[in-house]
Amino acid sequence: MPKNLSVPAFQTNVRDKKTNLFYLENKHGVGAAITNYGARVVAIWMPDRNGNLDNIVAGYDSISDYLQHDEICLGATIGRYANRIKGASFSLAGKQYNLTANEGVNQLHGGFLGFHNQVWDAEQHKKDELRLTLFSQNGDEGYPGNIKIEVTYLLLDDDQLRIKYKGQSDADTILNVTNHTYFNLAGESSNRRARSTQLMINADYYLPIDKELIPTGDLEQVQDTPFDFKNKRTIEQQVEENHPQLKRGNGYDHNFVLNKRTDEEYTLAATAYDAKSGRKMEVKTTEPGMQLYECEFDEQLDLNMGSAFCLETQHYPDSPHNAHFPSTMLKAGEQFYSKTAYIFSVEE
Repeated sequence: MPKNLSVPAFQTNVRDKKTNLFYLENKHGVGAAITNYGARVVAIWMPDRNGNLDNIVAGYDSISDYLQHDEICLGATIGRYANRIKGASFSLAGKQYNLTANEGVNQLHGGFLGFHNQVWDAEQHKKDELRLTLFSQNGDEGYPGNIKIEVTYLLLDDDQLRIKYKGQSDADTILNVTNHTYFNLAGESSNRRARSTQLMINADYYLPIDKELIPTGDLEQVQDTPFDFKNKRTIEQQVEENHPQLKRGNGYDHNFVLNKRTDEEYTLAATAYDAKSGRKMEVKTTEPGMQLYECEFDEQLDLNMGSAFCLETQHYPDSPHNAHFPSTMLKAGEQFYSKTAYIFSVEE
């Protein structure tokens, strides 16, 4: 596994806590780099069909760059609430909670001081596992309850990066956690667009959005729309079609309702494949939804690649305002648990 990232470049102090860089690796040479700043994935090295390793994650090579461009949440753990909450407020047991508004009048990804720009406590005792913990105080960004959240990264020998989330609050609250890694399976050195990725999403429905990117509350069928990824096709095939939802999202920035049987906790959410390199990634999750976000990066961001896509497993955006969405309520003393795996392979 290449270790071409400098550990000292990730060591600094943010709000009196020390940041660092950690490496995970397995016996096949697949590797990952993770920083405790935002509990974020910095790099994932994966071979192509010829055995050439390359980083498939958009990122920076120093903590200073992450601090400068923290608004795009590169690779980060997102919370307390992943995605958007309309009006930056919600009601729980008859009481209204006003949150920090950081996207117009709405809240995105937990606010300005969400999980993504906190320094987590880190423990690494094995080369394939990293455990990160964070304490979020009652009132942080407007949310009730003191919460202890734990994220564990496992890089297994079957070439999957498994992410496990645990959390507990001392008061009733809401919680919706995800990972915001930007992928380009073509690899950092390829200089190819991520839109050429062939994508399958295991969903019959998606959530249409309003002009502020908030779900309207409707569930719409993907069939005969640009949101139909049930059969594998490239992202670019329909992304520029004259569809009102694509115009609102400036492309794909939508949550998909994953097909899940009632007896099935851990399901296949998506498959992504880069035909030229042979790199393939499957996404499995316990979550009911997944946000597809694809983008071309502004050159001023000075990233290691020009475009990428995110497959963010989560509960639906704005669930507190939609009673028919799966609930994100976490009762006092109950255990929050979620699991997602990114499973890597190569096709000849």
